[in-house]
Amino acid sequence: MSQSVRDARPYVIWPVTIPSGASICPTGISMAGYKHAAFLVPSGSNYSMLTFQGSIDNVNFYNLQMDGVEVQQIASANVLTVADQFLTAFSTVNFLTVRAGTSALPIVQTGSAGSIIQVLMSV
Repeated sequence: MSQSVRDARPYVIWPVTIPSGASICPTGISMAGYKHAAFLVPSGSNYSMLTFQGSIDNVNFYNLQMDGVEVQQIASANVLTVADQFLTAFSTVNFLTVRAGTSALPIVQTGSAGSIIQVLMSV
């Protein structure tokens, strides 16, 4: 685990890969002990919206919603986007996965490497 020099709070950076031909990361990120999240979308990405699925067992994932509305995060390439407005939603799941686009309009990734989103999480 790394530590931020500025405020000495523990944080972790997860590289989340959405494979080519898919719109969602096939593996979950452990949310154990983490509440805050920020997302860094790579340059050249073909999407501007991230949505999420949550799981309690890292096997069965479900669309993450707040008040009946899908949790959506606008994400621009090469911008570190903080998602603190979702503290409640993120803190209710044990595992989180990231989707390019929405559940209704997923954005399939192209290119051999797909898309790698950097997820920074802290307590």
